[in-house]
Amino acid sequence: MNPRSPKAISPPGGYPDMGKEAPAQPGGSHRAGNGVLWDRKKGPADWCGRKPDDPSPIVYHGCHKTDAETLLSAGINSYCLSYYNVECGQENYILSHPGFSNPECRTFLDSGAFSFLVLGYQGKVSEQDIEKKVDAYIRNYSTWVRKHGEARFDFHITFDYRVSAPVTFKMTKRLQELGLRPTPVYHGDSSISWLMKYIDLGFPLICLAKRFFLNDHSGLLHFYDQVFNICEKHRVALHGLACTGREAWSYPWWSIDSTKLVKNAGMGILLYWDHRGILKIVSVSKSDKGTVGEEFLNLIKSTNLTLKELAEERTKRVFFNAIMLKRFLDSRKAKTWTKKTLF
Repeated sequence: MNPRSPKAISPPGGYPDMGKEAPAQPGGSHRAGNGVLWDRKKGPADWCGRKPDDPSPIVYHGCHKTDAETLLSAGINSYCLSYYNVECGQENYILSHPGFSNPECRTFLDSGAFSFLVLGYQGKVSEQDIEKKVDAYIRNYSTWVRKHGEARFDFHITFDYRVSAPVTFKMTKRLQELGLRPTPVYHGDSSISWLMKYIDLGFPLICLAKRFFLNDHSGLLHFYDQVFNICEKHRVALHGLACTGREAWSYPWWSIDSTKLVKNAGMGILLYWDHRGILKIVSVSKSDKGTVGEEFLNLIKSTNLTLKELAEERTKRVFFNAIMLKRFLDSRKAKTWTKKTLF
């Protein structure tokens, strides 16, 4: 089997105990969250994720429930939700969201760590007070997830409120002690040995964040090269947090998440991808209608929409962007990755 093919990437499965000193054996059997046994040596089993012969990642979409319903009408049924809504007194928002309420949809749950720090407390209270609030937050997070059942989500993320590998490791272990099975996050801010800690413990899925590389795209690509090289050799799956650029289609992600479809639609922008995975954007605001070319007009017609509808109705733009993404993902089946990740 080609080690760079999607079939070589084991699906997320058995969950390690961070309290144990001995690491999980890399070839052993593990029990996935849905009860399916899988073996790292044998490759993917019937997990709830991407099919083995499909090279495209699962794309989870962050959006309001009304936009989620629009995406669902376009054939997209995977979403990401944030526990931070519960902390803000908006629990019903999550419970009524199609990603939670519709059994045909699939969802992962973000802990809301970034929102907790940036929207909630950073610059508003002392660092000491922030640390006090962390414990209460993760206790509430743990209680809520256990109440509604971990199995409702494909996975749920650790509380990485600091871009700090030691802090994230500590939070992951603490949430496990509180009864959760959180998926760890690696930011690349510290030595690669922190990534190896998760791998040696037997974590089948690790999230990659890019906040540490916001102003350094070449550094981000080097980071991805290094991490994928290691994780593919150990058959560990990767989820790209807020991964929407060309790198989303250049690396063999297990899954990614994005808000691009909905956010751009709200700004009057339509999206489509060419065969190379390069994102194209077209503004359809009323002042720009004359700049739309014939080729793109034909693309609009193929969706049974009109330029006038797209210029005037946000929901139509969300639908169009969703259709374009789905077409692009469907066109990628059985194709190889464009980025060499084993070296």
